[in-house]
Amino acid sequence: MHYNTKVRVAVLLYLMAAYAIALPVLALFSDLVINGGIIDIWKGSYSFVDLIDFRKILFLKFAGLGAILGFFYWIFFFRKYRYHCPLDKYFK
Repeated sequence: MHYNTKVRVAVLLYLMAAYAIALPVLALFSDLVINGGIIDIWKGSYSFVDLIDFRKILFLKFAGLGAILGFFYWIFFFRKYRYHCPLDKYFK
């Protein structure tokens, strides 16, 4: 069993990117559906672009928070990811 550095780095980048995308999308969804933003857009009170402009700093903060959460998730669960290749016994 040995450490595969490429897999560990790829998992780190994947987790950081996934959480950095997921949190702003979740915030946008909750703002539209739960907060009732979709009804205001439908009635014409403001547009979708106005909503994004009004919340863009919040979404950027959520993206940063998501990247940090992905990093901590990697630190606690995947940092010492090891795998066993059955062919290792032939190539030592």
